[in-house]
Amino acid sequence: MQPGTCRRWPLAAAFAPLALVAGAPPLAAQTESAPAQSALAAGQDTVSINALTSSPQPASTDPQAATLAGPPAPAIHWLAEASGGIADRDGGPRGGFAVTGLSRKLGDYYLRGAFTAYRSTLERSDTALPSTYLVGTLGGGGRFGHWVFDGWASYGRQQYGEINGATGPRSSPFHSSPYWALGADFGRILRLGPHWYATPTLTLTYTYSRLLHPGYHNDGTDDFQSSEPALTGIAAIRLDHTLGRAQQSLIGLGYSHHATSNGLSTVTLLGFDTQSGHAVPELGVLHRRDGWEELAGNATLRLTHRLWLDLSVVRSFGAAAGDTTTGSAGFRLGF
Repeated sequence: MQPGTCRRWPLAAAFAPLALVAGAPPLAAQTESAPAQSALAAGQDTVSINALTSSPQPASTDPQAATLAGPPAPAIHWLAEASGGIADRDGGPRGGFAVTGLSRKLGDYYLRGAFTAYRSTLERSDTALPSTYLVGTLGGGGRFGHWVFDGWASYGRQQYGEINGATGPRSSPFHSSPYWALGADFGRILRLGPHWYATPTLTLTYTYSRLLHPGYHNDGTDDFQSSEPALTGIAAIRLDHTLGRAQQSLIGLGYSHHATSNGLSTVTLLGFDTQSGHAVPELGVLHRRDGWEELAGNATLRLTHRLWLDLSVVRSFGAAAGDTTTGSAGFRLGF
């Protein structure tokens, strides 16, 4: 990485249609942050199984099949979830994340709250900048007919660790910065055949955070933070196949194209301030637009009537910030 350049993580599409299918990681569309984007996208983007598994299924007309099925299982109105994973960018950094959430089903709609913790280290020039994101998300959505939609809002903090440079570790005068995001998506479930579904979706997210830039003085007096807003649009399509007697498990593949207003941040010299009698450099940050593709593989496996296992692997291609591989696994319990 060139000195003064910070590479962003393609923060996953944030809150994938919660009404669609399960689980990937959180959200942050900024400079370190590519893993942060992937990780912070988990708190926004853990999807509930409701849409595909409750999408219109042909009713059985076989009375013997109805008899063998026995009495209907108790309805599930709540889903508690816990998941974790790793976001690994080519050439570093690697970051781990964990997500917990609780969803309430209201007919064809749902409400959801989630909390995401993500930790990583940004390698910039010869300096390591560790940070931890702690982000809460509130969202909701549902389906009407074959259409699905979701909306969410997130707020949290990025807490800076000690800066590790050539002169050893030190603290910065800046200890943390805010992170917040808004997003929405909508899509349509297309039934291709028995147990096969395609779901095109469009997503728009806005994120805001700050990025710490370390100076060269060991007391940190020349450290500064840059504002890192990012508007990101995503066009995606998923292909899913439902499994099992009750069609409550599924495997899926997805493709998405991402475009963001801020995919790469570069520190630049604006000039010198000579009012004090000394030439003090004035620094700024240039934001570069970026676009990339992602391929994803997901599986939601129903282990019992109330327990699901969610697995996800996502790989990005063509990101200026560096391509990333994100893997996650988690459980959801219904009650």
